[in-house]
Amino acid sequence: IGFCLNRLYKSLFKSQMLAARRIVPVAMRSTLAHQHRSFLRVVQQYEKGLTFTLGKLSGVKEPGLHIVLPLIQTMKKVDGRTQIHELTSQNIMTTDNVSARVSAVVYFRLADAEKAVLNVDHPVHGILQLAQTELRNVLGTKQFNSILSARKQASTEVLEKVKEKCVHWGVEVEHIELKNIDLDNEVMVRAMAKEAEATRERTASRIRAEGEREAAHKLREAADLLGCNPVELRRMQMLERVSKEQNQSTVFVPTGLFNADVLGPQFVSAMADKTSSVRPQQEKEKDEEDDYDKAILMGDTPPRDPVSLDKWLQAKCGDSDAPQAGK
Repeated sequence: IGFCLNRLYKSLFKSQMLAARRIVPVAMRSTLAHQHRSFLRVVQQYEKGLTFTLGKLSGVKEPGLHIVLPLIQTMKKVDGRTQIHELTSQNIMTTDNVSARVSAVVYFRLADAEKAVLNVDHPVHGILQLAQTELRNVLGTKQFNSILSARKQASTEVLEKVKEKCVHWGVEVEHIELKNIDLDNEVMVRAMAKEAEATRERTASRIRAEGEREAAHKLREAADLLGCNPVELRRMQMLERVSKEQNQSTVFVPTGLFNADVLGPQFVSAMADKTSSVRPQQEKEKDEEDDYDKAILMGDTPPRDPVSLDKWLQAKCGDSDAPQAGK
């Protein structure tokens, strides 16, 4: 039937063209030829066809073969597949005064063909411009570290903003994903690297301190089971760690060597008496050195013997100013 209609249309069209050739201008002939070629229109499975009769929407065509009356009807096809577009990289300024370049990818489709054609001129261009604007507005209210640590949350906020404003366009925005986040200034890059290094060192110190605290609790439990001092267990661990190092010589003294429980109370008291007797002798020698230095300052070389030194000082200074014997 379509083939017969097409043959009948061609014969009528040829007769019309021959009759109107003398009175119809060239522009009108090309329009008639274009309408002739679009007499039968095929709508693909992923498309919707909007038919306009004398400029008014007369229906939405489903996939298949459709007849469009020339000079009266026109058809506009709308692709309903998901479209993927990359947003142009743009500069943003975060709340902590960090300048960065951000790019993103938008996934959307024209869900309502009627709204996409009647309510907006260029839906694809409009959705891309709206996504760029909302991306700049949302990321400008956040800190740079929060953007890096919560990229998914920032993408979700931009997606909700864009969905809210393009509902009447017939566009369904499926995803908006942040692609690249780069710093513009090299100085800022170095500063961020130092900050990240300091953060890692702080985390490592905190983890090490927590490990030491847990180890101390375990050492106390082990010492209670063994009936010994926890410090001794810690010291043995340290010696074991040091012994694993290469090219090192380590000399250590047991910490309990000078305890009264090991050496006995008599030995400890004898050592204390010896130390107390040695101290006055050291003070006496120091006083003699001071007297000798004083004599040298008076311009004469005194004798080193204490008795001769006392006599020599009495002769030089007089009885009133001479120091007492032994000082």
